[in-house]
Parts: sequence; C-alpha cells; structure tokens
Amino acid sequence: MKKAALIAAALVALTLVGVSTAAIPKGAVRGVMTLGFAAKYDESGLAKRMTHSNVWCAWSRKDKHVTVHVTMQNRSIEHVTAYISPKYSLRGGGVHGAGFTSTQSKGFDSGETRSLYLDAGAPKGARPFSPIAKCIPELSMVQSG
Repeated sequence: MKKAALIAAALVALTLVGVSTAAIPKGAVRGVMTLGFAAKYDESGLAKRMTHSNVWCAWSRKDKHVTVHVTMQNRSIEHVTAYISPKYSLRGGGVHGAGFTSTQSKGFDSGETRSLYLDAGAPKGARPFSPIAKCIPELSMVQSG
C-alpha cells in the first residue's frame, strides 16, 4: 500500500514539474501570472479557482507584435469569463499591455483548460523586437457566466 502511494505521489510530482517547465519558443521570456486588485479580493472565490501555467512572452516576427501565452484551467463548477491584461516590460523601458483597452476576455467552461495566445500589440514608442525584460500578464477579474 505504501509503495503504491509513493509511486502515485512521484507520478503527480513529475506531472507538475512537466507543466511548470514546459518548453517555450526560442527567444521567449518565461513569465508569471499576477492577480489584479479585483481578482485578489474576489468575494466569489472564482479567481482562486483559475490555475495558470506555461506563461511566456515573445515577439511575433510576422506581426511585429508581442504575444503573451498562458495555459489556464477553470476548476470551478460553472462557466466563467476571465479578464486578462497581457502585461510585459521592455528592457530599459516601461510596462506595456496594462491599459484598460488591452484587457481581453476569455470564456471557460467548468473544468476546461485552454492554451491562450494573447496579442499584446506593438509597444508604443519602442522599436520592434526590443528585448522583453519581464512577462507579467495579469488576471484582472473573473466573473460567473
């Protein structure tokens, strides 16, 4: 019995390590999902039921825009809409993708996992392909429905 429990725990650990260290595209910057004010103090608790992994930012050679990637899962029992700001900063510059108009809404059914590619646009006032310093997308809010 103990041996089976140990093997199961090892498999879970290996699965979690695989998710957190998933391969990212060449030139991408690994990131961390942050929680905005409304998500941190969400009375419904829905924001806490959203998990996220495999966060990265990279330049799209085709569009000359920054793409922010995150894998998210809805662990609640209902459909939710997540509002995400594709925030990142440039080396030697400021934060981009944080404006109200940058926020994107994505729907998730109960238990659904989605790999999201968010177009963060081209940073105003910066040269295309300037080095990305930080990848810090923000879960701004989660609503039922």
